[in-house]
Amino acid sequence: MLRHKILSAFDIRRPETRVFLKAWLSSPSPLTRGQFEDEEQEASSPEGALAHFRMGVALKRQGRMVEALAEWRKAVALDPDNYLHRKQVWAAQHPDKFYDGDVDDDWQDQQIKFGH
Repeated sequence: MLRHKILSAFDIRRPETRVFLKAWLSSPSPLTRGQFEDEEQEASSPEGALAHFRMGVALKRQGRMVEALAEWRKAVALDPDNYLHRKQVWAAQHPDKFYDGDVDDDWQDQQIKFGH
C-alpha cells in the first residue's frame, strides 16, 4: 500500500520524484531509506524529526524495536523541544513508568531536568 500526503513540494509529474519513488519501491524493503533520504528535509529539524518519528512508528509495528528507537532518537536530536518524540523513547525504554498503573510524572520531570 502506498499513501501520499503532501508535506512539501511533492509532485509525481516531476521526473526526479518518479525516479525517487521507483528506486524506493524497488529497494529491498520499503523502509530501507539510506541512500534515498532527503538531506534537505533532514536539515530542517521539525520536518526531518517528524519523518524519523513516523519511520520509528512503522518499524515498531513490524516488531523492529531497536531500529524504531534509533529513528526516535534521531527525531529527538533534530527537534529536542518536542516532548512527544522524547516521551516515545522514554516509554519504549521504560515501559514501567508509563504502562504499569499511573504514568510516573515525577520521573518524567526528572528526565527533563537532567536533559534526557
